[in-house]
This record gives sequence, structure tokens and C-alpha cells, in this order.
Amino acid sequence: MCANRLKSPLCSLLCFMLLAAMASTANAQETIGGKAILQGTWQGRQIEYVEGEIAIILESEMGTSAVQTLVQEYDATFLQNFDGQGWGLIELPEEADVLEIAEELAEDENIRSAEPNMVIHTMDDTNDPYYTDGHQWALKNTGQSPPGGTSDADIDAPEAWHYTMGGTSDTIAILDTGIPMQNNSLSHPDLDASSKFILGPDYVGDGNSVKDNNGHGTHVTGIASAETNNSTGISGVAGNCKILVIQVFNYYGSGTWSYFYNGVVYAVNHGVKVINFSGSGGSSSTAELAVEYADDHDVILVAAAGNYGSYVRWPAAYSSDYSNVIAVGATDADDNIASYSDVGPEINVVAPGGYGGTFDSDDIYSTMPNYTVYLNIYYGVSQNYGYLAGTSMATPHVTGLAAMVLDICPSKTPAQVREIIEKSADDLGPTGFDTTYGYGRINEFYAVAPPDVPTNLSLTRNGNDNPVLDWDAPAAPDVKNYRIKRRMQGFGGGFTTTYFTTTSTTWTDTDISTYGTYWIYYSVRAEDYTDQYSSYTSEVSTRFDGGIGSDGSGAQIALNPTSIPEEFTLDAPAPNPFNASTTVRFGLPATGNVRLDIYDISGRHVTTLLDKECSIGWHTISWNAQEVASGTYFLLARMGGQVWNRKLTVIK
Repeated sequence: MCANRLKSPLCSLLCFMLLAAMASTANAQETIGGKAILQGTWQGRQIEYVEGEIAIILESEMGTSAVQTLVQEYDATFLQNFDGQGWGLIELPEEADVLEIAEELAEDENIRSAEPNMVIHTMDDTNDPYYTDGHQWALKNTGQSPPGGTSDADIDAPEAWHYTMGGTSDTIAILDTGIPMQNNSLSHPDLDASSKFILGPDYVGDGNSVKDNNGHGTHVTGIASAETNNSTGISGVAGNCKILVIQVFNYYGSGTWSYFYNGVVYAVNHGVKVINFSGSGGSSSTAELAVEYADDHDVILVAAAGNYGSYVRWPAAYSSDYSNVIAVGATDADDNIASYSDVGPEINVVAPGGYGGTFDSDDIYSTMPNYTVYLNIYYGVSQNYGYLAGTSMATPHVTGLAAMVLDICPSKTPAQVREIIEKSADDLGPTGFDTTYGYGRINEFYAVAPPDVPTNLSLTRNGNDNPVLDWDAPAAPDVKNYRIKRRMQGFGGGFTTTYFTTTSTTWTDTDISTYGTYWIYYSVRAEDYTDQYSSYTSEVSTRFDGGIGSDGSGAQIALNPTSIPEEFTLDAPAPNPFNASTTVRFGLPATGNVRLDIYDISGRHVTTLLDKECSIGWHTISWNAQEVASGTYFLLARMGGQVWNRKLTVIK
């Protein structure tokens, strides 16, 4: 369907989507500073990090001694001692699991952040000449002329490439007209890596394997995943991904729903998780069965909306019924909806597809076969590389992004990947979802990068004396919620840490009593739909001076009816390790007898802290350890025939 040019009725299925008239490369060195560079998953994303090194940020200077002692328990040494900002760098013994230990350290109440010492790279763009000279405005639009579009009316590809260019083991299936081949071999310099481009079946049966004699499939493939950073031609959106080439359209760009069905089933059965279909047609039970098969196997189908300037065609129109389908419309270099782009409630997102009309620099530049094909003859598109326009061209931009999201968070379902792409899009047109732009033009950076830290955190007290937090949201539109860390420092000097979640940028702490004398410290982080999160903000604090209540047993009490635990709860004593004293906090869902005993490492009884009926709610009691020697001790809590224990470390 070359829209207002192509007259053949056979084009109704292909949905040609054509209209008439820095990333960093992987570090080549295996070491940095004489240490190995390792790879792993941290906070839901793939990282590179230095073997054996962890960076730590303290909550406050008061925790320095406790953290230094904790570090010694891992037989670690300090490469850089804590500075005035509370930052330090430690080195673990050989073979230690950096990621596991960093997670354990991050749970300590005296530590704001613990993370692997991650490797960074210079942020150059790719070295592909047609990217660097501005041909690919869809990836990076600076308002360059040509085409003279609007700065940032692009998908923010180079910013996203800092995090991922897709996984080298991840495969995208492209159901189209094929790929350039000569003498039965891949022939295009940007599409000729046999380990990257996998030749699948030819359902057209024209006797040429999956050789592209039309040009459409070559153009789509280049957009999605041309060989990238090879100093040749263009950059692909997800240039690290493999491509499974499946031919379902012939020389004229025509096919059948049976070809589509067989292509989808083949792709699914060969382990593909993302399918690109830059084609369309009328509603079909065969097409729907293919979509259903992909959905049943958790495979994403990214489909072009169509180029008729009217309603959304199929299979894109199935997006309303199948959450694995992403229906894609097209925008131009000014972020306006393209005049040819089909619209409707089925549209999920839009992506650059070009202005249309005469194919030129305001359209999408990509690979073309390096021999004469249909589009050269009938549309004047140049060989090797050329411009085309349509929702066909918009679709592989989204396909590449879907693969990048799965590289960041491979356990996400198709529905979750679609939600991530929608939530991270730059909203265009009316605020929120609309039937022209869907959720907006895709933004790869927001989709794959963790959110920035919230800013301008402030604390006030309302009329009921409850602490009220306010902060400003990060720029990214895909923040799912905020996690609030509350640290309470009671009369014994120890901290009790509690976490809360909210979707708002203002939050009132109703889970607190005004009884007692203590400081409360708050910090906030942002979390997004990929389950990545920012660092915590700097802390804000407030002090309560209400005296200390007691239940008569010697246990200090701060009871808040809104925070009664659902079951007996014994918090980790704080501080721990400690020198002179530590504080134990426990909560009761109902009145009952509680006994707290301390034992040494040999099992000898040291002292009984409490043996009394306690009321419903939260209680705290202090253990003064000045009379005991340094070493390991155990706190045993007994209630109703059950026993809980906590390890204590006394250091003198």
C-alpha cells in the first residue's frame, strides 16, 4: 500500500507505509586499574563493574564507626576512607560476590547507598557516517537542515544507548519482503553479518530464499537493527540485536494472511520475543489466531497502523483486545502526526515515520538493497541507502525499543513492556492518551534509563503535628511510585528504619506517635515501571519532644492505633554492632506476655530484658552492654509458644 501512489489492490496487505510524491561500545579492555571488569544485573539493569569494589555512602557521620566494623566482617579493606560527604570505597577479598554483598550492605540502617563500583565510558555517538552527518533525524533531531525539523522531535536514541542497544543474544523477527542477498549470501555492508542476520523461511515461495526484490524489508530491517558502530552507513535502533528474516511479501509488496500466520508461528516457535510487522490488511480470523498464538507465548507484536489517514488496520487494530500488540502511528520531523497515519483508539504510541510525499530528507533514511529492486524502478528510491516514509518506518523504531526494554528487564510480560513504552512516551496532542498520538511519541531514554532523584524535598508539620513531605518529581514521565525511607532515632541512640510507598509527590506520616523524644529522618527515591529506581534524596529531619511513655515494665512505649502490627514483629536492634547500648523494638497485634533474653555465643544466659504482659502496639527497650565483653550475642523473644531471635555484636 503505497497510499496515494500504488494502484495495485495487492498492496492492501503490505501497508507499505510509503507516501506518494553515543553510544558507548563495550570496553575493549578486560581490566581497569589492574582489575577485571565484570558484568551483572544491578537494580534490574545490566552493568559493568570493577571486580571486588563497592562504593558506600553513609546515612550520617554518626554511623561511621558501625559501618567500619561491618566492613571488617566481610574481610574488606578501605581503598578510600569516608570523606566529608560520607562516601567511601572498599575492596573485598578475591572471589567475593560483589553484587550480593552490596545488596546486604545497602540494608544496613547506617548506610544510605551501597553499590558496585560501576564502569563508565565516554559518551560518543555511533561512528556510522549517515548517523553522524544528520541523515537519521529520527534518532537524533537537532533541527538540522535538511530536513529543518524541530529540535528533540526524535526518540532520544543516543541517550538510551548509554544503557542498552539491545542484547546480543536477543532476536527480533521481521516479517517483510526479505533482506539483500546475492549469490545466496548476505550482500549489504550494513546487513551482512551471518551471525546477526538469521535467514528464516520464505512463505512467498518465489524461489529466491528470503532475498529482497522489493526493498521494503531491507529498509525496515536497517531501522530496527542495522550493524552499528561499524563506520558504515546507518545506525540501528537496537543495533546489538539479532534479526530473524521471514519473507511474507513478494516483489510487489503483497502477501496473504496465511503467510503472516505461518511467519508468526515460526517466529514464536523459534524463541523470538519481539515481532515486527510493517504491514496491514482487513480483519481476519487467520490474522487474529496468529496474534493469539503470539500472546499465549508472551511474544510482542509491533504492528503498523496503516497509511490511509483514517481508521487503524489489522493486526494493529487488535491492540484493544490483545495486550501483546503495539499499534504504531507515524510523526514527522516536527512531532506532528503524519497526514497519512491511520488514527483511532487502538493507537498505543507514535514514532518517526517521515513527512511523506516525495521521498526526501524529511523522511526516514535506511538501508536499501545493493542491486535493482521494485522500489528503485517504480519509486525512484536510491540503491544501498534511501528515504521512505510511512507507518512501516515508524514501526521498527518501536520494535527496537521493545527489544531494548526486554534487555533491561527480561522478565517483563508483553503487557508490561507495552506499558513501559506508553508511560515513557513524550505526550503529544491533548494531555494524556488521545486517539491521534496514543500515549505519545516514544522516548527510548525514558523507557530504559532509571529515573532521576526527586528534588526539593521539604518537611513541615501539619495541625495534628504529623510530618508532611513535599518534593518535585523527576523529568521522566514514567515514574510509577516513590519509596520513602523513615529513620527514627530514639532515646537509646539507635535507629529504626521503616519504608512507605506513595504515588503522590506529597505524603503525610500518619504512622507515628507524638509520644516520646526522638529525631525522625526522611529521604525519598523514585521508582519506574522497569523496576529501576533513583538514589535517595538527602535527608530532612524533625524532632519530637513529648516525653517518654512507659507501660510500667521498664519498656518504653510509643503506641499508635493506626500502626498496630498484624503479627508479632521483632525489629533488628539498633545500632548493631554497638559499643555501650542498643535498642530493641517489638510490636504486638494483641495484649500478651513477652519475654526477652540475651544469650552469649556459647548459649549461656546473660540477662532477661523483659518478662511481662505487654499491651497492644509498639514497644522499645534498651540493653546496656557495658558489663559484658566484646563478642556475638543473641536476643531471643518469646510470645505464645513461639520464639524469634536476632544476632547482636558488641564491640569495645
